[in-house]
Amino acid sequence: MVKKKLRLLVGIVNEKVEIIARALAAQNEFDVHLIGVGYKTKGLPSVMLAEERKLLAKLDEFIEISEESGVCDIQDIIGHVIKEKSIDFVMPLEDASTCLMADRKARYEIAGAVVLAPDYGNIEECTDKLKAARALKKYGFVVPRSSPAPKKASSIDAIVKILGGYPVIAKPRLGSGSMDTSIHYQRFSLAARLEDFLKEPYILQQYVNGRVYSVEIVSNLQGRVIATVPKLILATDGSVATCVQIRPQPVIQDLAARVARYFGLVGLSNIDILQGEDNQLYVIDVNPRISGSI
Repeated sequence: MVKKKLRLLVGIVNEKVEIIARALAAQNEFDVHLIGVGYKTKGLPSVMLAEERKLLAKLDEFIEISEESGVCDIQDIIGHVIKEKSIDFVMPLEDASTCLMADRKARYEIAGAVVLAPDYGNIEECTDKLKAARALKKYGFVVPRSSPAPKKASSIDAIVKILGGYPVIAKPRLGSGSMDTSIHYQRFSLAARLEDFLKEPYILQQYVNGRVYSVEIVSNLQGRVIATVPKLILATDGSVATCVQIRPQPVIQDLAARVARYFGLVGLSNIDILQGEDNQLYVIDVNPRISGSI
């Protein structure tokens, strides 16, 4: 009897080509038929587009969607692919696709696919950085002090005082991958970002000096944590990790596992934990999907 290959649908692939490269490297070992869903030219520089095209050409199949497609259109396309291609597993690669796949999770599972994402309500809570910080604090986890970013210059001083003074971190409330995150040591640099704060929701967060661990989590479909892999971040390019070292830390791994269980994370997820100079542990980010550095 011929063994059936597992059919894995991943998306949206464009901004996560490094994950696709790793999936392709492991494809034969795990006997997986890999199908990607993505845009043709999703706002990437020409150099990245060339690299992206090489990787996409190596996929068993690539389903192209229009950049003008709305959320419902994309959800319908994924649903159609699940039925037509007899997909076994669906794995989102970034926050937006995690939300849209979780929103149709029940329908996709009726069609026969296992969706490697938590329920929509859990995702909404942990991808909103302010909601996540408040929920974590409510349930006894330690987090840096956080506040909505000011909309006018007259509010800056009061908010910074609540956070404990400078430096402070500004980050998009719904951001992904540490994009547009910045550290501010003085008032004038923070005031210079007021225009950004008016365009989209941002939060300000207490800056804590210390070491950051990015913990990979593997959970079963019931949310039971099977494995944790703590990676100490040794170097960054801006806010993106460029060098990490796997370093077992039972206390940090236990904390990450408890956070994952609290949010009901399933499949692959990632939690960032900061160890302060006084060894206090802070939960600084919860990602309900596979990380780019896995």
